[in-house]
Amino acid sequence: MDKKIFPNFFNLTQKPHIAKAMGSLPFDSEGVATNDRVFVENGVLQSYLLSSYGARRLGLNTTGNCGGVQNLLVSHSDNDLFELLKKMGTG
Repeated sequence: MDKKIFPNFFNLTQKPHIAKAMGSLPFDSEGVATNDRVFVENGVLQSYLLSSYGARRLGLNTTGNCGGVQNLLVSHSDNDLFELLKKMGTG
């Protein structure tokens, strides 16, 4: 936790309450309420995916992820496609 595991531009978040999205759930498989969660921010690990069982074994709290992640979003830096292509030059 709190260690750099990806490049600075990498972010990984969960948004389980997006209206009409296929992965939206108010509760996980154990009945625990789901929440927006940041797993990786600017390449740094911020949170784990934990069911009640896994959390208990690690001495932590469940993250409401029994059964998996809901609406996983991978994002990058603030640069859009054209800015990234400009930075690349000829590649």
